[in-house]
Amino acid sequence: MESIWENAPQKRPSNSIKNKAHQSKINKSKSFEETINKSFNAKDLDFESVTLKKTGVGARPEFFPETPKDAKGLAMAGKQLGDSGVSVVAQKLQSGHNYSALFLSSNYIADSGTQALASALKKDSQVQHLILSNNKLTSFAMAALADLLKVNHHIGWLVLNKNAVGDFGIKSLADAMIMNHGVKHLVLSDNEISSEGAIYLLKALESNKTVKSLFLQGNPITDDIFDALESLINSSKSIELIDLRDTGLSGDKRATALKLRAADRGITLYI
Repeated sequence: MESIWENAPQKRPSNSIKNKAHQSKINKSKSFEETINKSFNAKDLDFESVTLKKTGVGARPEFFPETPKDAKGLAMAGKQLGDSGVSVVAQKLQSGHNYSALFLSSNYIADSGTQALASALKKDSQVQHLILSNNKLTSFAMAALADLLKVNHHIGWLVLNKNAVGDFGIKSLADAMIMNHGVKHLVLSDNEISSEGAIYLLKALESNKTVKSLFLQGNPITDDIFDALESLINSSKSIELIDLRDTGLSGDKRATALKLRAADRGITLYI
């Protein structure tokens, strides 16, 4: 039996409802603008005053070795900016700024927002710390960051933990790291990176001369990476710390041997 509602005319939203929806979008946009303007106009943020918890990178102090005491940052972590909000941030950065650190963790930033930010930073020489923890970065976002790192050699801290980079995304980044000579600390913990992606990155870093610390905790990595890891330990002239805790590594005799070999080379290896 045919429903009496099947052919019923659909009620269209009234103009007042449409106007309210439109006004809501405008208000949201203004709210973003006000939040961003307030952050840009605030006194420079002392890097030391921002706790590790606020940045979204975790509580381990080794995340930030050698933090410069005079670094100034733009504190926008946890502002729920989304792609539209971070695009406004990107525009303002292009207009000129004096920030050496961008705290953009926990902002629901995805692909289009990352593309806008990466584009804005391609010719930037101020930002040295780019913190994008706990967002929605995927392989597409990583492609944009990879393009950035091929031309920008001023960013020294790239903090991307707690995203969804995956193997495809890490391969894009790895290719960029062969060309990059600026990044010193690379944080990729909890990013759904398997042994395949990790091996690709470790091999790429053999050609890199600046990366000092690499964080891959919390990824589904297995003992398959040991050959690539050993090769990097033996060949790298810059690596000082590799963190592989909370992964699928077994910690067997070979792991112990690799720790000893790393120590001989002046490298701290956590497994």
